[in-house]
Amino acid sequence: MTTRSPFLTLLLVSSIFVSAMGQTERTLVKSFSADGITEAHINMDVPVEIISSNGNLIRVKMFVSLEGGNDKMLKTLVVTRRYDLRSTKDGSKLIIDAPALARKVEIGGKEVIENIRLEINVPEQITLTQDDVPALADELNSEGTR
Repeated sequence: MTTRSPFLTLLLVSSIFVSAMGQTERTLVKSFSADGITEAHINMDVPVEIISSNGNLIRVKMFVSLEGGNDKMLKTLVVTRRYDLRSTKDGSKLIIDAPALARKVEIGGKEVIENIRLEINVPEQITLTQDDVPALADELNSEGTR
């Protein structure tokens, strides 16, 4: 006859419950060369955190989670390249966007609600801009640094 610790059983059950109930988040990272760039423009309507850095790269971390979704659904959206970041150069300006985010995603007739935020490491000599996000513009202007 074997005896099992009730504590061990409770710990196992609670860890399964917590992992099933937790919201799944994925972190995607992409870097862009900053050679010859004086301005970077984020062409996405998402919250952005700016981190000043040294070096020659603009590094974008995208944090994505789904409301009411699961890990499999999020993985499918990642694999189908929904969150791919693209860049285009306009002189000394680098424009970063995610064109696939313009399309709405529906599963079972319901729109998928995505929570997306960016953390961007930008070299000190580059100015970062973003349309339609007055809080970012106000923050940058009040600090006077970016």
